[in-house]
Amino acid sequence: MPIWITDNFANTVRRFDRFINIQASEATVLMLRKWSGNMVSGTATSFVNNTYYSCYEFNLYVPTVPPTGGKPRLSSLNVYLDGSIMTPVSSFNDLSSDSQFTVEVEKAGPKSSSSYGTIVIVLNPGFVPTGHTITYRYEESCHCIESSEESWHPIATCTTCWGTGFIGGYNQYTCEQQVECGRVIRPANTILVRYPLAQEAVKVSRYGFEVLTQRKSWSTVPPLVHDWDMLIRLRAYGAPYNIDPTTLAVPSERYFIVDWFGSSFRPSYDLPLKSQPGTAAVERGTLLHQKFDISEINSQHPIYSLGYTL
Repeated sequence: MPIWITDNFANTVRRFDRFINIQASEATVLMLRKWSGNMVSGTATSFVNNTYYSCYEFNLYVPTVPPTGGKPRLSSLNVYLDGSIMTPVSSFNDLSSDSQFTVEVEKAGPKSSSSYGTIVIVLNPGFVPTGHTITYRYEESCHCIESSEESWHPIATCTTCWGTGFIGGYNQYTCEQQVECGRVIRPANTILVRYPLAQEAVKVSRYGFEVLTQRKSWSTVPPLVHDWDMLIRLRAYGAPYNIDPTTLAVPSERYFIVDWFGSSFRPSYDLPLKSQPGTAAVERGTLLHQKFDISEINSQHPIYSLGYTL
């Protein structure tokens, strides 16, 4: 891959010197980290009359074994009565109006472990939902999170959310390949990233050898990247410790983006602010390129099984 240098007028200069080309930009798959879950809407249809408390309730979420899909993130939950939003209260004893509701999470016990984690919506005592329409809307989170109430601690090795807390974990950045004069400058579904030479340090811990690699990289724009987005470097060679001992194949290295910062061009006040081809318009000017540190992910991490498309 040639080095790409872009000035503030989006003119491109290619350098094909063999020595310089060794450290040129490489085609890289970009996986954009999910920072929010899918929004789920539904209508409550099955109500249960709790005779002990003289109130009606319905199950918002019932866990499955094995767990599948997502569950409600309670901080985003909204419940509607005949189209009007209902008011949440902290406990059953605080219910005083038909337009209020409270949430209970079944803790279950040894004899009824199957109901553990069930999320129940409890209505005001004496209120009969027959003839009314009760709907809900919430943000979906991963089942690996212990509690949807206050804490937010997804499991880093979860293969459903890949440690993000949201189903799927990542969305792949897709684009068409770029061809100039019959030469593929950038393959489809990739961005160009420069990986400078980096020094590796080996740290000895109680778990074995830990290889510490920190690189300062840069990329053209668009797209804009963010901290904890993931880069998949399509490698044909690599360090010996990454080689599969059976197939002798070298996996595509994966990195997390950390400490992102950009370099932008600020136009004078008498020039219009608009994006140029190959750049991106930002609030204070035109973003020319992006700089960031990348942290290599251990090749044994489960996230290496996250698929991508070329």
